[in-house]
Amino acid sequence: MKLKYNSIVALIILFTVTCPSQIKKPLKLIPVDQSYKDNSLLKFKKEVFTAIDKKDTNFIISILDTNILNSFGGNGGIKEFWEMWQMQDPNSSFWLELKKVFSMGGIFISNERKIFVMPYLFGIWPEDLDPFTYIAAINKNVAIHESPSKNSKILKKINYDILLVLDYYDEYNNWKKVMTVDSLSGFVQKEFVRSPIDYRAILQKEKGKWKITSFVSGD
Repeated sequence: MKLKYNSIVALIILFTVTCPSQIKKPLKLIPVDQSYKDNSLLKFKKEVFTAIDKKDTNFIISILDTNILNSFGGNGGIKEFWEMWQMQDPNSSFWLELKKVFSMGGIFISNERKIFVMPYLFGIWPEDLDPFTYIAAINKNVAIHESPSKNSKILKKINYDILLVLDYYDEYNNWKKVMTVDSLSGFVQKEFVRSPIDYRAILQKEKGKWKITSFVSGD
């Protein structure tokens, strides 16, 4: 525990004292969505949203790659996917996670536009920022509160800023304790921020059809 605490302190110092010329300017991750570049992808996403609304498990299974990556500790595959997400349960958390991912933008990561990653955070996250210690606001006018309560004083409102996470142990339930690049610390609601290694999807186009080849979180 002491080691993790010391690591956080070191990150705070690094975040606030390095590159002084950049401290005054917030680090931002502006949403990107390149799906408009492929009509078949737009059609595919629309079908996925329809399946989410209907909780159509048959359609979801039909668009999974046979070797879909479900985690970094398993063997992959559709059977593992079904068991992991308990798809027989209409209240499976999969539907919410899938909707979150597909509701955000994404980018192509191949010149032929055959591989697409969502959400955009995973695709464009700065390589020099540790995805385990930083998150990004995914909306405009996200309020930073003085304490973890909607009724507390609003210290500042931010637009797509990248933030340093201060609560390593995730102890504030629906809130995250964060620090801005100008050393302002406070609390943001979890629903308005996201880590690049939260759930994300990789889609691949083969023979004109899109498949989900990966749906994982973590690293």
